[in-house]
Amino acid sequence: MTTTQDSQASQIFKLAVVLALALLLLEVDGVCSGNGGRKGRNPKSSVNKKLLLFNGALPKLPVQISAIHNKSLSPWEITISRDSSRVPKFISEARCLKKGCVGPDGEEDLSLESAPIQHEVMVLKMVHDKVRGQRKRKREIVYQLSFQVITVGCTCIRPSVVRHD
Repeated sequence: MTTTQDSQASQIFKLAVVLALALLLLEVDGVCSGNGGRKGRNPKSSVNKKLLLFNGALPKLPVQISAIHNKSLSPWEITISRDSSRVPKFISEARCLKKGCVGPDGEEDLSLESAPIQHEVMVLKMVHDKVRGQRKRKREIVYQLSFQVITVGCTCIRPSVVRHD
């Protein structure tokens, strides 16, 4: 994907999470779980829970392969982390390939450092919540908002020098 497409996908994901949070915060009729869709709180529960249906599919964007990670002075490789208890289930992450940076001659220059560029993203993590008051101890799936720091690329920096006088 190109940078523009990555930005669009990121904006779509952020919008979906914000809308999901809005649904959870607003008490929308018919989405309360555990009380047959009736308005209000379940008298047997001290927490008002909402059922959230989330379609994680993003709109199809034209696929254009860009090799910016190989053209950089601080090259990186992309790996995909998978976590089935997280929304989104797949997150692309970068890993710097060199300690130094690539010089004009194509050789690694260790007078500069290759540093990761990190970004914090919102994810929904699945937690299992026991439903009280039932004989079979049925478990209900609940999603909790959390943040995850991911590496999105690498850049070339001057090393930090600490002088001891």
